[in-house]
Parts: sequence; structure tokens; C-alpha cells
Amino acid sequence: MKKLAILILLINVTCLLQGQDIIYTVSCEKDGVNTNLDSIMFENLSNDSYIVFGPLSYQASYAVNLSSQRVEVNTSLTNFVDEDQMFRIVKNIPGKISILYKFDFPEDIKLSVIDLNGQILYTQNIDASIAFNTINIEIPNSGFYIINLQSPFGEQSFKVVGSGRSGTFSSSINMNKPKTNDISLKSALFETESDFSFQQGDSLKIIAYLNGNSTYPITFEVNESDSLNLFFVNTDDNYFIVNNVKYPLNLGYHVWGNAKDCGSSDGSNIFIHGLYLSTDITIGKYEPLNLLPSGKGNILIFNMLNRDSILISGEYSFIDKVDCLGVVTDGDSTYQMSSTDKFVTRKPKIDSTQYAINVDIEIDWNNVDFENPSEEVINKYTNYINAGVGIIEGSITIEKNENMYTITIDCIDLNGLKVVGRFSGQLNWILFDV
Repeated sequence: MKKLAILILLINVTCLLQGQDIIYTVSCEKDGVNTNLDSIMFENLSNDSYIVFGPLSYQASYAVNLSSQRVEVNTSLTNFVDEDQMFRIVKNIPGKISILYKFDFPEDIKLSVIDLNGQILYTQNIDASIAFNTINIEIPNSGFYIINLQSPFGEQSFKVVGSGRSGTFSSSINMNKPKTNDISLKSALFETESDFSFQQGDSLKIIAYLNGNSTYPITFEVNESDSLNLFFVNTDDNYFIVNNVKYPLNLGYHVWGNAKDCGSSDGSNIFIHGLYLSTDITIGKYEPLNLLPSGKGNILIFNMLNRDSILISGEYSFIDKVDCLGVVTDGDSTYQMSSTDKFVTRKPKIDSTQYAINVDIEIDWNNVDFENPSEEVINKYTNYINAGVGIIEGSITIEKNENMYTITIDCIDLNGLKVVGRFSGQLNWILFDV
């Protein structure tokens, strides 16, 4: 009887969980400031369906109910529209673009699709006499394009991406319901162009849009209601992303470890390069032979090896180690390092290949007694070491133009989380004879 009661309780709890709506509270940051959004797209990677919510009201966050496919709207807010914009992109996925217009135009709008060479590929005159309707545009070709809209009140242009599928250019008007500045509905239902569905455990991707720009895509598994913090990545940003959180980078160091001159089998040297990228954490060399960080922030460390005395351009792949004879060990396999091989080692030469987030290693090492360090120094350094998370797979790509480096990070940590990022700028050079 007791077992039956437990079984009934488990069934009731399961039914209760399945009956709960999945609601994601979506917020977004742009240039360090919270921002509103034009539209939000959820894509189910498990069953190849998607849904787009928009145009959205002007507010700090959006409660997206995936179960009912509605956006719960804060009724105390006002649906502001940027007075300086006649047109506003509300959907911008490859090949399918929707642009909302806010005026009753007395004459037709001229729509043009232009490639980056300036060639006009498609034009159409559009009757836009009723405000707050949406122009839907389909671009079948791959690549980047400019959509230009000319009206009696001026013109605007947007940069978009084509779908890369066969078909023809087309445009149409979607007659939206009349808009008012005051939001009176508690929820808003938006149409989707495919039959979106999901179940617990499915893999979802979310992308949001604002003024033609898209956020960094975040992928996650459907489990329960949660908060999703989105962000934009600019082409000139220095950053890294772990577990869907973006961290800035503002310092870079190239620690030259000299050659592993114990003699390789082919007579050539193997050079050690320590790559340190950080947020407000400096790297310095202190006596006796100590290479130490100082500051508060985030840090990435990569142990890199090549056959060149400089950090040459190319893709550096992960291995376990290389000995001084040039024998590479990667798991169960061993082979001889070639003259063009470029590696990142999982096992330490200078420091372990790893990252650490929000660490406090603010220590004046010049005034530290290394023979008898204070308790504060010991605690800070121990906490810093314990905060490190190993990076074990992926690649680091180096591009170099004189003294300027562009470094692309595409890795996985020992917990299976992706570690991606970019750094562009000069690297501070430190000689550290190992």
C-alpha cells in the first residue's frame, strides 16, 4: 500500500511539472546598457521548427511563454517608437526580413534590394498608406545585402543576410491590427511561419534583433522556466564567452619561454609561447624566477608551441604535450612534430591552459617576501589557483599584421562548456627563460 501511495505521488508531481508553462524572461545588453528589442526568435534544433515574437513593446525585459506562444506584456509600460525612425526591423533572419513602418505615407514607398557592389537586384513600389503595417521581404541568394526604403519623408537602409536557397526576390505587406501607444492587453500573440513545438530536453537556440542587428546566439536545453540574458557582440569587441555569459578583455601578453633546447631529433628547436588575455589583470616577472598575475578580473591562459621563435599566424590545435625530442603525445597516440605544426598544450609548461573568472589576485608582488609570504597573499593566490578551469579541446587562431594580433578562440573546457572569443590588439612581450 505504501509503495502504491508513493507511485501515485510521483505520477501527480510529474503531471504537475508537465502542466506548468515554460516561461523565459528575456533581457538584453548592448554596449554595457540594458536595451529593448524589436523581435525574438526561438529555434528548436531538435525538431527544426522556430517561432518569432515581434514587433515587441519598448521595455526592459520580456516574459516569453513558450507553452502558450505568447509574450506577457507589462501593462504599466508604454509602447514607445523611436521618433527618429520611420522604419524599424522587427525580424531579421537569413532570407526573411520584416520591416515595420509607423506613418501613413501619402505616396508609395520604393523598396530596393542592393548587393554590396551597388547593383540593384530587386525594386518594388509599395502602397504604405496605412501606418504600423509590416513589409515582408524574401532574399533567396546567399551573402550580404542592403535594403533601401525611399518615402516622401526620407529614406533608410538596413544591412541584411540572404538565405542561400533557390527562389526569387519578393515582398508583401502584412496588415497588422491597429496600434495604440498604450498597451492594454496582458499578452500578445505573434504568428510564426512554421509549426513550432518543443518538449523537455529539446535543444533551443535564441536570437534577438534590434535595428537590424542580431544578438549572440545562445543554445540551451528546455528544462524549466528561467532567465535568459542576451547580448550583442560588435566586430571590434575584445571578449570571451563561457556558458552564455560574455566577459570583456582589455589586456594581452606574449610570454616568450625561449627554446626547449634539449635537442630535438631533427636538430631544430621547439619554442614555448605563453598567451595571456585578461580583464584588468597584469602579468609580470618577479625575482627569483616567478611569473605572476596581479589585479581583479578575468584571465585566459594558453600554452602554445611551434618551431618558430615568434608567435606565427595560423591555427594552433590541442595536444597533451611535446617532449624536447619533438615527440607529440595526444591521448594514446604519439608522433613526431613537424616544422609547421602549431600546438596548444593541455599540460603546463609555464601555466596550465585555463581560464578564471572574477578573481581577486590584487597583490603587490614587489613587496612580497617569497620565503615567508603573508596569510593574505597565500589566501589570494590559493583562491586564484582554485578558480582556474582547464581548457582541453578546440583551437586558437592567430592572425598577425606587424605588431597587431587578432586572436580567435574556439575551445571547450573540461566541463564540456564552449569557450569562444576574440582579441585584437598589441601583445605586451615578456621574456621568461624556462
